[in-house]
Order: sequence, then structure tokens, then C-alpha cells
Amino acid sequence: MGLLDGKKIVITGVLTDASLAFGVAQMALDEGADIVLTGAGRALRLTERTARKLSHPNAEAIEVFELDVTVPEHGDVVRDAVEAKWGCVDGVLHAIGFAPESCLGDDFMAAPWDDVAVAMHISTYSLKMLADAFVPLMGEGGAFVGLDFDNQQAWPAYNWMGVAKSALQSVNRYLAKELGPRGIRSNLVAAGPVKTMAAKSIPGFALFEDTWDGRAPLGWNVNDSEPVARAVIALLSDWFPATTGEIISRRRRVSRRRRLTLTLASRTVSNPEFRADHGALHLVRRSVPLRATRPDLTTCASDEFLQCVRRSPATGSNSSAAPSRGDQER
Repeated sequence: MGLLDGKKIVITGVLTDASLAFGVAQMALDEGADIVLTGAGRALRLTERTARKLSHPNAEAIEVFELDVTVPEHGDVVRDAVEAKWGCVDGVLHAIGFAPESCLGDDFMAAPWDDVAVAMHISTYSLKMLADAFVPLMGEGGAFVGLDFDNQQAWPAYNWMGVAKSALQSVNRYLAKELGPRGIRSNLVAAGPVKTMAAKSIPGFALFEDTWDGRAPLGWNVNDSEPVARAVIALLSDWFPATTGEIISRRRRVSRRRRLTLTLASRTVSNPEFRADHGALHLVRRSVPLRATRPDLTTCASDEFLQCVRRSPATGSNSSAAPSRGDQER
């Protein structure tokens, strides 16, 4: 019995058999799902040809619908077609992204708003457009899963696509909030770099290839999309019924984020202490009184703020304290 037995899944973003979405489509079929694909513009025929490469007895019968996310009427047409075919939809994969040439490369400041707007419309707002199209066919247990990239820092050359992906994360959270009462989930999978047609359009992509595997604790194969596909299939299945608004990382890389929390309402401040451990950065949080006589604490920022906290006699900080398991940064 497969994880997706009997489920009806709409998959966007299949261009070639190297596409991340192609790997998801193949695994969805292997796990028992019925699927349809979508394509747009000149790439529609490419999607139709690629669909025939799927390993399935009825691969020739897999339908491909035209869905340009910048054309609202397409959503209505595809919804009607899918309803006529299946009557319902259980899951949707969002694997859509595009940015004009000016939005990528060495000069972040070069992109005009018209080009940025295109990137945001196609790469970000499209998730909401898919929800408009398919939520009416979904019942409790339905799921949206989007493909994302780690945007916690600025990447060379990724520029406005990185901004669009970060905005996609926010749309995902708000969509989860909006659809939660209906029992419908929305999550993202943040993949490491994989050689796809989209990746070839990113100037300097070789930089990701050259550095990612060496920094990934479990290693990373830029030619292997299976880890990403497995994560997507799990989120489309019934195995994560209470997970929504999340970003599941498939980058196999140590996180080096630092978090700083200031809670004025409860008059406490998070007192971070850092220590290095095998290249990872861990965080200790200790709630301490925020003294009314130290209003300057509220205006300090970043490392300056840490210094203010550590100098405060009210903090009782101990820089040698070891983090507990629940306090470690992940």
C-alpha cells in the first residue's frame, strides 16, 4: 500500500525529466496517486513530451492542462477540467518560479520594478492563485506543498528570486492560517541546489555546486532529486496531519542562524549565549527581568544588544553555561 493510494494530485512545474517536479510526479505514481500535470505558454508542449517519460503503465494517458498563473481565467478552466475528471483534489505541488534576467546576476540594484513584479507574481503570488483554483475541490486533509530555497541569508546572484522565495515563505504561513479551519495544510520544502533547467538560468550556480556538498554534514548530490521528492510525498500524504505553515529543509546543511528575542510585554529579555560545536552555532536562552531603569536595552541591536545584556547586573548571565537539548539552535 502506497503513501498516496487513491489520492488525486495536481503537479505543476514539470519541464524536463531533470525537474524537481518530475521526481515528485514519478514518486507520486509509485506511491499510488493519480496525477495531472500543468504547463504554460511555450513550455506546455515540453511538459506534454516529458509526461510521456514517466514510468507508469498509463503514462500516455496522464493529462496536461494549460495553467498560466498570470491569467486568472486559467485557474477557473483547470478547476472545471479537474472536477470533471476526478470530482475532487487531495494535493497540489507548487513548483513555479521565474525571474527576468535583470533580477539575477551580479547587480541587485539593476532590476526595475516591472521585472521584480513579474518575479513576485509568478514565483510568489502563484501559490495563492493555486489555492484559489483548487481549494474549492479540497476537503479536510487536503495539502499544498511548495518548493522553496533556503533564504535565511543573501545568496550570490540569486538576488530578487531570493526575495521572491522569502515572500513565498510568508504566503505559505498566511495560507496555512487561512486554510487551517478547513483542515487543509500548506507547507514548503527547502531543497539544496539541484541541476535543473531553472538552475541553469541562475548566473553563478556553479558556486552552489562547488560549496554545498563540502558544507553539508550528510553530503549533497546536485544530480539527485529523490530526497526532495520524498519530503514532498510525505507532506502530501496523511502522515503529517497536524503540520502546516512549515518549511521542511532538505539541504543537509548545518544552520548558522542566530536568533534574538525581546519580549517587552512580559518584561523579559532573551539572554543568548553562543558556543561553537562542530561548526554549528548553538543558542542558550535565559529569561531575565528587564529593568525599568535600563531603557537603553530596548534600543540596542544585534551584537551591541548582546553586549548591553551581558553588561547588565540584572541578567545574571553566565557565558560558560552549556545549552540544554531544547535550547540548541537547529
